[in-house]
Amino acid sequence: KVPLLNALDCWMSYCIMILVAASALYLEPINKTGVVADFVDNFNTGIMVVIFSSISAMIVMALCAVFHRAAMGGNSEYAIFNLGRSPSPDVLAAKMKEMFELLAQMETKELELALDALAVFDTRRIMNFMT
Repeated sequence: KVPLLNALDCWMSYCIMILVAASALYLEPINKTGVVADFVDNFNTGIMVVIFSSISAMIVMALCAVFHRAAMGGNSEYAIFNLGRSPSPDVLAAKMKEMFELLAQMETKELELALDALAVFDTRRIMNFMT
């Protein structure tokens, strides 16, 4: 999946939770008329507009994917779908080659000390990268 799809899904879930919480404002202690009722109505309408705008963006993304195959993965994909540009393969290859050469020069004990200094999250990320 493209990252924009995940971001929109997260945003819509958040908006739905806000709508559920805001529905508690319709309970009996709040008057059915007045400033508070108008605010609740306008707030809920605004959240619904955001949700339907996100759904519209997902539909546009799906239509782009139908007509432009690179929209769903690849190096020539749209930057908006990936929430940024992906690095070019030649730059990535050069950086990886440089990193591998540095790792090859390190002794095992030196590498163990370097890995021990990393946070748990970074160590897991390296492990996931390798497997």
